[in-house]
Amino acid sequence: MKPAILFALLSATAKADVFLCAHEETSSIAVERNQGNLHVHVQESSGSGLTSVHGCEDVTPAKGMEQYLVEAKNQDMVNSALTLDPDVYNVRQLSSDMFLISSAPESAYTLHTTLFQCDFDALQTITAPAAVKKTTLRSSAPTNEMRMSKESFVNSVASMGSDFMSTLTDLTGEGNLNINGRCSYSPDHTVAAQYISDYFAGLGYESGFQPFRFSTTNTQNVIGIKRGTFNPDEVVVVGGHYDSTSPNCRNDAPGAVDNGSGCVSTMMLAKAAADMTFDKTVHFICFGGEEQGLHGSTYYVNNNGTNVVAALTSDMISYGKLGVLIEGTTNPDIQRLMTLAVNNAREYTPLSIVTSNNSFGSDHVPFQRGGIPAILFIEEDCVSYPCYHRQCDTIENVDERLSMEITKANAGTFWDVMNGGF
Repeated sequence: MKPAILFALLSATAKADVFLCAHEETSSIAVERNQGNLHVHVQESSGSGLTSVHGCEDVTPAKGMEQYLVEAKNQDMVNSALTLDPDVYNVRQLSSDMFLISSAPESAYTLHTTLFQCDFDALQTITAPAAVKKTTLRSSAPTNEMRMSKESFVNSVASMGSDFMSTLTDLTGEGNLNINGRCSYSPDHTVAAQYISDYFAGLGYESGFQPFRFSTTNTQNVIGIKRGTFNPDEVVVVGGHYDSTSPNCRNDAPGAVDNGSGCVSTMMLAKAAADMTFDKTVHFICFGGEEQGLHGSTYYVNNNGTNVVAALTSDMISYGKLGVLIEGTTNPDIQRLMTLAVNNAREYTPLSIVTSNNSFGSDHVPFQRGGIPAILFIEEDCVSYPCYHRQCDTIENVDERLSMEITKANAGTFWDVMNGGF
């Protein structure tokens, strides 16, 4: 998922500067800024040093450049980042001296699969969402299952802490599941996907995989479906990506906080809703391929987004102080969804609450680009997690109470969306 960069569109200067964003296993990007042009050199690493230059492109401000990380060298560049219009560019300080050049994001993913540690998929230029579909209100009386009080539903989620922890322990490879993590490039991620699918199926959901391919990698989304009884063509998505990453991605990527926590939160909400009936259809989804460029959620939206009326996503909900960041945009329908989330967090949890209209770097973003109201629940301390994208992202770092409080806030929001409150 997200952290740990400050995003900016850098202004050119007369003198030449060279910046570097290196990936310890595969390759490196050198960006030279000289006389108003950007010269981008992609270099392949071999052993201890960088070897052949693999490609070079001159980029003028008029032509634009996809997205590349560079290291900030002076305060002028910092000031340039902080004065960007937040309605046009997503700008957030996530670490001290990293910047992202963003101007033509449509080509950004070419290098992302070899530079996942740099997270340069995280920023996209915001486009105005399309008109949002409106829900048809139910005319029939609620069923007995729908009469279950919201408080009882939220409390049922609150009681699942032990199940949350044991399921997450399995998915990190530290429990009953014999895996080394859930990296998209490792065969272990398919074992994890089957585990999640079996969990949904065990709860009585229609469960299965949505396979897709990015670059040369085959992976899948895992989906549990409960069909609506009155408006089955209207779909609400609850989701969080299940893939993980680290510098040793193929062999050791436990991904407890990022993002086993968000995926397992989705699984707990599915468990709480298993015996309920809804007017709308609900898709509980653990997305694949997020760490390499939001591929799973993008594929889902491109192929299933027509019927989706709202999406609630979770990413990194288990570390730090007792607080939640609820992230959306200034779009009016997304603001309504954020207000529901804030109100539920206030009513049912002791969490401190922060909101942001600068969405980036997680699975809510493809929904927003598709004109679908979507928000993200994420721990308030997401930028300070010391084991972000590292092998030390293990179950020992997971705060059970924080995880369940954020899941409760999501549960209340979900209940509202499914029961005519949105």
